[in-house]
Amino acid sequence: MNRIKILFVEDDLPPDSADDMLWTLLINEGYDVTPDKTGAEAWESLQSTKYDLILLDIMLPPDHGEGIPVLDGVQRLDMGIHLLKELRDGKFEPGGTSRDVPAVVVSAVPGVDRWNKLGKLVGNDQWCLKKPVSPYDVVEAVKKALGKGNSDGEAEHD
Repeated sequence: MNRIKILFVEDDLPPDSADDMLWTLLINEGYDVTPDKTGAEAWESLQSTKYDLILLDIMLPPDHGEGIPVLDGVQRLDMGIHLLKELRDGKFEPGGTSRDVPAVVVSAVPGVDRWNKLGKLVGNDQWCLKKPVSPYDVVEAVKKALGKGNSDGEAEHD
């Protein structure tokens, strides 16, 4: 069996991800976790790797970088929503992450309109968590999004 791959997109991660409680809990659950801090980093990761779940903050610095014109002009407040929309539109297939990958959003996004958009893009309002939130609650949402009642960190691939 393969370990479940999670893309953890959060701009407030400490320089050493191991110093983040949520990161540590996910690793201890047996997940293979990749940290990204900007929209551009997440874009590159989603294009190059097939993840089993996306754990995403919505307010992210774009840090546009070279060669990602689709991120030009996207504001910090909407970067995560933009990434989710592109994901759901299949922009990262076939070599990257699938459009139907589950996503768990953890953010302090302001405004009911943004939360409504997120609920539609994520597909389950229970997976949209408003900061501040307990890291333990986030891990439980991750497990539910993966359809796992246990914590073995293993992907169930055919």
